[in-house]
Amino acid sequence: TQPILDLRTQYGCTFCLLHHNNKGDSVLGSTMWEGFVDTIMSVTRNEDGDRFARTKQRSGTEMEPTRLVMDQDSGLITCAESKFATDRRVAENRILAILGEIGEASRHELAQRCGRPAAVGRAAVDSLVTGGLIKPSGDGTKNSPRRYSLVPPTRSASSSRERERVYITRESRESHESSPMYLPSNPEHSPESRESRESRDGLLDYAREVLGDA
Repeated sequence: TQPILDLRTQYGCTFCLLHHNNKGDSVLGSTMWEGFVDTIMSVTRNEDGDRFARTKQRSGTEMEPTRLVMDQDSGLITCAESKFATDRRVAENRILAILGEIGEASRHELAQRCGRPAAVGRAAVDSLVTGGLIKPSGDGTKNSPRRYSLVPPTRSASSSRERERVYITRESRESHESSPMYLPSNPEHSPESRESRESRDGLLDYAREVLGDA
């Protein structure tokens, strides 16, 4: 490592070295590597396939594990969100699924079953409550422990009125289409039949006048 340090001092340049992590996500090999560099940036991958980058600094603020996203068209890699935010989002989805199956559970049970660290699970429960997706019941005492369940979906007044209008329109149309047309059984009750009869009677009267004169 000393030749690299000498070149850095002589030319005032920065060296970027690529290395591998061990199974514990630390630098593989001797700890000497961590002793002579200013910044170590490591990239790890979780069980969901998301990749995260974090730094270890000799001085300055370290970057917390942050999810990386690559644009498939340009190949550009950007930082999307912190690992904590990603884990909390995954935990929220799993908590909603759990409550959909069992109905209700305590904060401790949900935090333990969400598949993420307990601290992340508790934060996910609080976030879901704040977002109005789950609701607590009980006052948190021994006789009335606090339990959490899903908030049933509500329909807005405007959407309800719209569905009601569509329903009424459809019912009116179907009722109109299914209503039988009135067909008079007596032709004399029909305006067209009455006109025909009056025309026929007029012709008969004219015929009688002509025949009588003849």
